[in-house]
Amino acid sequence: MSAALPYAETLDLSRLPAFELLQPRYEPILAARLESLRARMAAVGLDTSVLDLESDPLVILEQEDAYREFLNLTAINDQARGVSLAFAAGAVLDHLAATYYAHIGIRRLEGEDDARFRRRIALAPEAASPFTPGAYVFAALSAGLDVADAQALNHASGLVDPGQVLLVILPRAGVDGLELADRVRVALDARPIRALTDTVAVRPASRITVDVSAVVEVAPGPDRNLVAAEAAARLAAYAAGRRRIGLRLTRSGIAAALHLAAADNVRLAAPAETVDPGPDGVAELGAVNVTVEAPQ
Repeated sequence: MSAALPYAETLDLSRLPAFELLQPRYEPILAARLESLRARMAAVGLDTSVLDLESDPLVILEQEDAYREFLNLTAINDQARGVSLAFAAGAVLDHLAATYYAHIGIRRLEGEDDARFRRRIALAPEAASPFTPGAYVFAALSAGLDVADAQALNHASGLVDPGQVLLVILPRAGVDGLELADRVRVALDARPIRALTDTVAVRPASRITVDVSAVVEVAPGPDRNLVAAEAAARLAAYAAGRRRIGLRLTRSGIAAALHLAAADNVRLAAPAETVDPGPDGVAELGAVNVTVEAPQ
């Protein structure tokens, strides 16, 4: 088994650009329709100078039809994106899973949101083999919604010996980690195909609490309480997005989250340095003390 992340985990589907099968542009569509109309009118001896007037009924009708054509072509792009893994949602995700991975038996868990289900679908090709990191992560995430994250580590991590696999799980808030590890272990043992050469251990991720203390400097004018509330909300969103096994909470990321549009400067007192939880740990937000100052 590779020491690297599962291949699917290195692809951030949320950052893929929206692709276009077609390139609908209103102005070229309108110009082409008017040019065609002009040629057809000239062919039967009609005066085409009226097409130079924006107020002419023929021009108005062509504008209407050109806009409808533009909307139709745009809808085709939307429909095409909607059947790709990166942009599919709702029932379309269920159909993608059933169409391409019926042999794995992947289906949405009760209450599972699109983002989590999309992640498991992306791992499904690796799940077809018992020897990949993705297979272990897929099995852990498929054990239930109480598993917020999972990571499979081998000897390259320095945490286990060759031939051993450490499956680290992150429990959902309020869930007992040790009890969940037992449930995941049972789910692994129940797989119809197993890597018999791997000795697998399952345990909860170690947690590191990160306290944040900062001063946000603003120009005179903005309400300090509103600025403080927005700063706290943005910091919480940043920390929630980084609540994954092995991800760091960086000083630059924390400062960027606190640097609102109204901020002139952010003085970050804590943490003193970037917090790296290690390959088997999770960095979580602890006590937050954000004050807002404005020059007198």
